[in-house]
Amino acid sequence: MIEEYIQMDKEELFQKHFEKDLWGLVNILKAADRRIGIRRLLLLRRKTKNKSALLVIEKRLELIQDIKNKNTQGQ
Repeated sequence: MIEEYIQMDKEELFQKHFEKDLWGLVNILKAADRRIGIRRLLLLRRKTKNKSALLVIEKRLELIQDIKNKNTQGQ
């Protein structure tokens, strides 16, 4: 399942249902996937109830905000 996820095009990720994902790993993988932009990350945050995925999403959003803040301070 993980290899299938990694090989999948990012456009397919939100359309495919991973039937073998019994532990909710796909949402954690999506949350950590750098191919997924902010818009889809926010969508995933609204849709998932997976606490681990939500934690990863929040950390990614914090990191994105920190980078934006550093870029605006440097200008």
